[in-house]
Amino acid sequence: MFTSRAFAATAAVSLCMLSGASDSFGQGQNARKMVPIEPLPVETGTLVDQSFDLGNITPATKPEDVLIHLPITKVDVTTLSVDESGKLTYLVASVSASKNVVHVTQDWISYTTVPKDRNNPDGLKIRIGVGVRIGADIVVTSGSVDTSTLFGLGVAAQKKQLQGLLSVTVIGINGKQIAALIPAPAPLSIDNINVALQSLAVIKAKVYDAETHVVPQKVAEEVEVKGDKKHAGALQVL
Repeated sequence: MFTSRAFAATAAVSLCMLSGASDSFGQGQNARKMVPIEPLPVETGTLVDQSFDLGNITPATKPEDVLIHLPITKVDVTTLSVDESGKLTYLVASVSASKNVVHVTQDWISYTTVPKDRNNPDGLKIRIGVGVRIGADIVVTSGSVDTSTLFGLGVAAQKKQLQGLLSVTVIGINGKQIAALIPAPAPLSIDNINVALQSLAVIKAKVYDAETHVVPQKVAEEVEVKGDKKHAGALQVL
């Protein structure tokens, strides 16, 4: 997995569908894009709904008392690629064979969005929430691979078009039962994708259990991007 700057400063990728395949950016045009990061703790004093402190959750805080302040739930699929020079690019739809390392992430997240800088409410935003992240680190070895869905990756793996590793990360949801549901990293395959999705479904069902402890984390942040002049639909991190 990647560092705290994950898809915005370290190893990541070449395609972005942050539940936003409909997003369009003109070639050479600047914009902002929300991208996943390695989960980070929330600072004390991060207030939402005027008085609830997302950075001050105690073991006595009930899951429902936290989740009510995370009103948005969505599934995002993001694909980022880093080439041999370290250049990061976001594309849409598919990845062709290359030496690039590609990281595909499917996030199921309940979250809220706050300014990255409390003193600049109009600046870049961060996403704070809890959920489950399924990640696939891949190298495409032949042909063109559909990266818009996990099953597209599974089909490509079955055809031996890629090599990859699948992992599941539970973000901000803790408990004995939760820990037992997390599968170990495994080679990317349709069977292992099914195992990961089954784990996600069971974890979702246990979020409100009394023995579950919910602690929101920073899960994504906005970055500055621009349209790639050479490739329509591509986005480069500034």
